[in-house]
Amino acid sequence: MPAPIGSGMPDPRVNPSSQSIGRRAVAGQTLRQDDFPTHTLRDYALLADGERGAIIGLWGDLVWMCAPRWESDAVFSRLIGGEGLYAVTPRERFASGGFYEESTLIWRSRWVTTGGIVECRESLAFPGDRHTAVILRRIMAVEGEAHVRVVLQPCAGFGSWPLRRLRQQPSGVWTARSGKLKMRWTGRQRGECRAVREQAGPTDPGSDPRSRHLPRPRPGGLEHRTR
Repeated sequence: MPAPIGSGMPDPRVNPSSQSIGRRAVAGQTLRQDDFPTHTLRDYALLADGERGAIIGLWGDLVWMCAPRWESDAVFSRLIGGEGLYAVTPRERFASGGFYEESTLIWRSRWVTTGGIVECRESLAFPGDRHTAVILRRIMAVEGEAHVRVVLQPCAGFGSWPLRRLRQQPSGVWTARSGKLKMRWTGRQRGECRAVREQAGPTDPGSDPRSRHLPRPRPGGLEHRTR
């Protein structure tokens, strides 16, 4: 498994340098892409599906992706100072890090917050399709509850084409356009709590509700909060 990002904390997958963004997030203000400054290159991870790649930072900020293919114009170009961002960020103060699942390009963003531990499983759907990019982001509360904010601000053509025709369909799916690109965004309306049964003796049949999965609810625009 590739070496995880971050060092110097009790959890080796956590980087204390990221706590400043956590302090801004807890203030209750709406997050914008200017709240996500660029990091050093070693603090980014690569997602890929064979047809395109995406770059994601320590704060859950997806800052680079060309669509629909590798050689296409970028729809997220915050990495080079352009427009376009897709971020999932804890609302509480946090220290951040992450790691790849073994032998994959599936990235686990990991944040230790003041209330627990939150992870987001990040990937591009595989096998990739030449004409369709699918970004998968699964939010998981490893310990405690997960309170996150999601900012979706695609901008095709390296920032030339802002989001337009934003609509919510009766099914709950959000659709929009940016330049020639058509987009769909969806997530669960509510989170669900799953009980994880421990390996216990015959006199202890109980279960432990450790894993609370909180996917995203419908957004109220381009930025929304998940509890």
